[in-house]
Amino acid sequence: MTCRLNQLDAMRRCRRALSLLALLASVPLAQGQQFQYIEKVIVAEPTKLDWVFPLLEKSPPVTPEALVKETTRGGRFEYEFFGPREGDAGGGAWPLVIFVSPQDRPVGWDFWAPTCEAHGVLFAGVREAGNGIAVSRRVRATLEVLDDVRRRYRVDPERTYLAGFSGGAFIACRVAFAVPEYVGGVVCIGDAPQLPADPWARQRLRERLSLAIVCGAREPAGPMVEELDGPMFQAAGVRAETLILPRQGHTMPDAAVMERAFGWLEQGVEARRETKARLPLTSMGQTLSREECSAAMLEEARERFQKPATTGEGLWELEAIVKRWSDLPAAGDAQGMITENAAKSERPWEAEQRRRQQRVERAEAEGYERLASRGEPALKKQRANLLQLATQHWETLAKQTDDAELQAEAVKRLAGLRELAAKPPAAGEKEMAAVAMKDVRFQLVGEVTLAEGVDRFRQVLAQLGYELTVDANALPIIAAGGERKIKLDLPAATYNDVDRRFFRRHGLKLVRKGNAIQLLAMEPKAEAESSR
Repeated sequence: MTCRLNQLDAMRRCRRALSLLALLASVPLAQGQQFQYIEKVIVAEPTKLDWVFPLLEKSPPVTPEALVKETTRGGRFEYEFFGPREGDAGGGAWPLVIFVSPQDRPVGWDFWAPTCEAHGVLFAGVREAGNGIAVSRRVRATLEVLDDVRRRYRVDPERTYLAGFSGGAFIACRVAFAVPEYVGGVVCIGDAPQLPADPWARQRLRERLSLAIVCGAREPAGPMVEELDGPMFQAAGVRAETLILPRQGHTMPDAAVMERAFGWLEQGVEARRETKARLPLTSMGQTLSREECSAAMLEEARERFQKPATTGEGLWELEAIVKRWSDLPAAGDAQGMITENAAKSERPWEAEQRRRQQRVERAEAEGYERLASRGEPALKKQRANLLQLATQHWETLAKQTDDAELQAEAVKRLAGLRELAAKPPAAGEKEMAAVAMKDVRFQLVGEVTLAEGVDRFRQVLAQLGYELTVDANALPIIAAGGERKIKLDLPAATYNDVDRRFFRRHGLKLVRKGNAIQLLAMEPKAEAESSR
């Protein structure tokens, strides 16, 4: 559960409206191509790209009927488009930007127009896929649009970029991180992307993606992106750049920022092409069937597995095949190789895996330490928690590393952290103002137990300057939830949404007085009314 601020500033959205009217006609570019802006394009036929995998983390032989209904609710898939006239798309493969908005109405074109005009870049803005739409529909819509453009034009996968703002950035990252073979990079605006936990997913990001994270310094996610999220991606070996915009809150940046982000992604093109030459499956200009893709991945995994330097990568890929296509022959062969390898006494690749994990662990420890030293009101309120989190990560490194230098550094940092934690809070620290709740959006996506949901919500509220306490009568309800997972699909929820659509559905309610928030058990009457 994370949080983010409100939607686009209306004046900024409209600042280029008059100049963009000219784009309704053809726009001659420097290379002589005639481009045009089309307000609405309808996806011609269902995509053959694997849109199910980013949602289920597997690719079943038959898509669950409930998922089909959920993703087709809302009718046909549509997008706005900027590109060459039909029949005037000859020459080389085109670069492409696909933008996912936080609103149903696409809002990215105003900000991307100068870059696309100047560099001859195709642009597609997904329509009717805002934060109020189911995540599954938004993910599928993004891949439907990508496939439709790929059918109409010869698109360069190395120069295909997903971009999004706020909840749209969450969708762009979810798609790109799951199927990076279709894209070369992501522009994540106003959101804090999460580093995948799966080692194979991280490996694919290292090999494939460029990531530009853009965030306003004045939004709650800004410090986390600057001090924690960006450094963690870099420590994991992902080509990532973090751009923190001074004096900006949760609004779309101007066109100059989009130009800078595009330039950053383009600088990684040659490296992606070199990787493709070595590992063809890292880039897909064509669409493979389940059987073809699993067989090709198995062949690639075998090649990785046979080389001492990449044995661990081969194992991760074999495990990914088993998880994704459990019913196919490739999965059986992959499981056989995994089982055979498990009997080996020497496993040198595990040391490299530990080193990679420790680099990320160190970045996380240092990030929390830096956050604890910042002066933002919400972070000052969280100083004790941030110091505790930094301590936990340094303690993990001290216990697990076999690097004497790193262990000494961890011991030194731990001594300093304990000294800082022992100091009393600065005068007036508890009176710092909280972030206005009306300006906050919470991200509730994934599966949690009721207890986990309560704990994560408490942590997020503390970052905003609020304190959540749980009433004694609410504790039995939370305990009764046990290990049962609750599926959450609220990528941009207000405080009232969290109360109504999460807590009240499970017999609890939030009551706020100033900066103090209580979680109470619902009265029987209120509970009965909620169930109607």
